[in-house]
Amino acid sequence: MKLGGCLRFNYRYNDWNPDSRNQGGSFLYDVFRLNVDGAYRKLLFHAEYRFYSESSGGGMLKSGWIGYKFNDKNQLRFGQTTVPFGIQPYQSNSYFFNINYYIGLEDDDDFGISYQYVTKYWQFNAAFFKNSDLLNGEGSVVSGRRYSYDLAGRSKETNTLSGRVAYKGESDVKYEVGISGFVGNSYNIDSRNNDKRLAYAMHIVLDWKNWNLKTQVTYFDYGCEESKEDGYVSMVAFNAPYQVADKGQTYSACLSYTVPFVNKLVDNIKFYNDYSYMHKAKKGFNDSYMNVVGCSVSTGPVYIYADVVAAKNQPWISPDWENSFATGADNKWHTRLNLNVGYYF
Repeated sequence: MKLGGCLRFNYRYNDWNPDSRNQGGSFLYDVFRLNVDGAYRKLLFHAEYRFYSESSGGGMLKSGWIGYKFNDKNQLRFGQTTVPFGIQPYQSNSYFFNINYYIGLEDDDDFGISYQYVTKYWQFNAAFFKNSDLLNGEGSVVSGRRYSYDLAGRSKETNTLSGRVAYKGESDVKYEVGISGFVGNSYNIDSRNNDKRLAYAMHIVLDWKNWNLKTQVTYFDYGCEESKEDGYVSMVAFNAPYQVADKGQTYSACLSYTVPFVNKLVDNIKFYNDYSYMHKAKKGFNDSYMNVVGCSVSTGPVYIYADVVAAKNQPWISPDWENSFATGADNKWHTRLNLNVGYYF
């Protein structure tokens, strides 16, 4: 059995917040994380638990599953496992990810069973998720104490089928091309009706020398009973719900360059620019934009992110928390300077 984790802290400066401007930003506790991985013969075990501040949801299970390894190519997992969708494990390079994360389409874990088949060139994933993680009961709203963004309010995610196929190749440039998608239900706990929710994506990843480019196009339709009149749904993570347009497309392009070091101080530095854009299908809604330029520095057990985030109609980079991903009423560019320092063990 292997035990690991990290302790991380944040410095942030928000240009839209007068208190942040007047104080020159703030240093904050980010997270304390514990990871446990184990194996017994062909049985596998994984769990990750995170401790955030109470204002960010407190303690929460990020992922946890029991698996069976048939051989080097085939594996089955049961529990709170990663949804096989888009570029894996992350579509972005920065601490802030990209827009897809904030609408439940990146680094998402739900409760169900998943299968993966991996060879030198091919990767195939199939999964069935009975529900999103951390339910409070069949007739109750979902808990906000979660890391992954999921449907909230009076609707919840149920009975989702997900699949992903990717092919890796190499000539002068290493590449990965893949498609993925899911289809499931949005269950309303008042009417007890099910509506269909779905998303699909196509991605390309290119590696050339120290350069890496990740690109993805995604379509999503979160239509449920609550969205039929207003055109948006409620989603939640970190105990802080907000509204998201129920239909649209996202486009992301994330470019990075890694500078390797061979010395006692720094292992490597990665420079990156992560861009993402969300087009909302409902007429009158203002689209969302997000760009992160920065670098990550690895030095032994210490990992540092230094990011400048510029965004338009993004709740985390805006004075309008509730409606930025829906109507986008603020519709102005804002900037956040963020420094994250973590010790990993």
